[in-house]
Amino acid sequence: MIIAGQSPSLIRAVLMVELTIFLRDILHYPVHSLTIWAVVLSGNLLWSPFQVQMLGFELSYLLTMVLLLSQEISSLRLGVRLNLVSFPLLVWHTFQWNWLTIPLSLVVMPVFQVLILPSTIVGSIWPGGFNGCEEILKGISAVWESMAKWPTTITYGKPALITVIGMISMLLYHQVAVRKKIVKILLMSMLLLNYGIIHFPLSDEVVYFDIGQGDATLLRQRFNRQVVLIDTGGQVSFNRERWRQRASRRTNGETIIVNYLLSQGIDHLDGLLLTHQDTDHTGNMPSIMWRIAVREIYVPWGMEHNQHFRNKIQEPTTIHPVVAGSKLPFRGMTVLHPIQKGMGKNEDSMVLVYNWQQRWFFFSGDLDQAGEKAILHQNPDLKIDYLKLGHHGSKTATSIELLRQVEPRIAIISAGRNNRYHHPSEETITKLNERKIPFMNTAEVGMIKIKKGWHEEIMTFSPNEQAEHK
Repeated sequence: MIIAGQSPSLIRAVLMVELTIFLRDILHYPVHSLTIWAVVLSGNLLWSPFQVQMLGFELSYLLTMVLLLSQEISSLRLGVRLNLVSFPLLVWHTFQWNWLTIPLSLVVMPVFQVLILPSTIVGSIWPGGFNGCEEILKGISAVWESMAKWPTTITYGKPALITVIGMISMLLYHQVAVRKKIVKILLMSMLLLNYGIIHFPLSDEVVYFDIGQGDATLLRQRFNRQVVLIDTGGQVSFNRERWRQRASRRTNGETIIVNYLLSQGIDHLDGLLLTHQDTDHTGNMPSIMWRIAVREIYVPWGMEHNQHFRNKIQEPTTIHPVVAGSKLPFRGMTVLHPIQKGMGKNEDSMVLVYNWQQRWFFFSGDLDQAGEKAILHQNPDLKIDYLKLGHHGSKTATSIELLRQVEPRIAIISAGRNNRYHHPSEETITKLNERKIPFMNTAEVGMIKIKKGWHEEIMTFSPNEQAEHK
């Protein structure tokens, strides 16, 4: 445990063995293995109770208990049972499940014993055989990596906690149940019902992600009939001392946007709309497209020729340039800008209005006040319910003429906490206050979700994920 690190599974294994030796061999005290398991679990939770939230901790203790209760069944049935019991925890934490884990779990141990372990030992003690052993290990690794790319992963979504507890309880009860068929029917019903609830939501939603100093908004219609993402967020890189650079290369596009999509059972986007080229609006695009399939990309006219933007696209994807009046294949969505061809700069930003159950949403990227006035000139009757402030609340956007004409019910600001640009500007906040327009800032309230099913509600999610309804 000291040499190999202190992972939860290793701590559990070592302590159980040490306790068994102490009680049975030294004290000669007869004790059941499940009792030792329970004592070690209790001690670990007393020492560090928050470990219970870790997937490795949960799987280690749960699967060990299943092993202790299943010592008289075949390895085939045991492998299937272990995979089924681990399924609820896996989808709770990762939202996905690869059905190849069942057959692979049956062969991984023989492969480890016959190939991996001998190759590691021989390569370590016999210099002459190092190269051959290394090639064996590389070959096995290549096989695993190629299989990981197979389309065998199922995006289940995040089930309700009560469902996870219920499924695990019923799977464990199934081992001792007399009427196993009834338990199987209940399990399958729970599994399918929860899948349907996740993948076919009864309400529409607009989500303003708390993505830091950037923009990313999700438009999702009920039953997941239409899923569109406007901008991806992204972190602008500045020269920093080495100690200030993060070791992890995961973007908040993965940790926030991708995780949210997968938790909702979404593994593809019908459309990705990028308002302009700036990194804080497009920087997370590669990391999102690596995990989420994107069917079509829409950009302001002229941006499709911008090499800086095209360098971010790694997969072959259709790119559609749009201009004011362009017809989009998304229900309720209209393009108001750009009016002419550009290069994807702030003044070329794509501006969208979205008509959602008689509610109007406005998205303007980083468009400046001159562009706003051009839109107002061409759309004198424009009214907006939810106004996404341009350029993160900068004084360069959100003209008084825009606020006066569209008369928004609520203004939404997407800005980073303590950002270096001091967004939103005091000038913009003053304009909102003077016209008595309430506003919400992701830097203060976290993610903002507007849902409309039987009724309309606004929910905010602070960094600790505690939702507030308004």
